[in-house]
Amino acid sequence: MDLVADQFNTQKAINYYEYGIEHTWGQFKDVCNDVAKAFMALGIKKGEKIAIWANNVPEWLYSQFATGKMGAVLVTVNTSYRSFELEYLMSQSDATTLVFIGGVREPDEYLNMQYT
Repeated sequence: MDLVADQFNTQKAINYYEYGIEHTWGQFKDVCNDVAKAFMALGIKKGEKIAIWANNVPEWLYSQFATGKMGAVLVTVNTSYRSFELEYLMSQSDATTLVFIGGVREPDEYLNMQYT
């Protein structure tokens, strides 16, 4: 991404019109760098797995490139998973972190799920 961002810095990279978000490659690179720094500030280290439970939102894309930049691994979670399926995926993938985005399910559904 850095090579593309350096070469095509001012050209459009992503457009999420429904959210009012448009980024050039340079802007996209900056956002991904910030997300990578935020993940590292949370204590996530190189080689760790970060699970993401989200639909097609900008944060999914930022997380994908941020994990790659910091050397972590992004584990995708099917948005239709129930709590027992999520629990299985988290344990089998050895994910240390779960990122989830509102709008996939009602917030109470996330918060009421029990994890061990």
